Amino acid sequence: MGELAGRLACDASNVTGLTDRLEARRLVERRAAPGDRRVKVLALTDEGERVQRALWKRLMTDSPVAAGLDREDQRVLLGLLQRVVGEERLSC
Repeated sequence: MGELAGRLACDASNVTGLTDRLEARRLVERRAAPGDRRVKVLALTDEGERVQRALWKRLMTDSPVAAGLDREDQRVLLGLLQRVVGEERLSC
């Protein structure tokens, strides 16, 4: 969670508050980090993964970001976004 705060350029307490709200909606769960149980990592739940897929699909099809892009251009944009967020599981 500390690494996430750094990537978001915000205070760790903000990430804690966001995590509390996401956890209450059953979108993420806190887990002990492998090798150091004192450190918590966040993991998407099945519902969190479903919401993530729906958001990416909406971004690529129903938003001004992808408006006017053909399917190939959408794939290119998605590839760039994957590189930005470091997420290989995104798809459209």
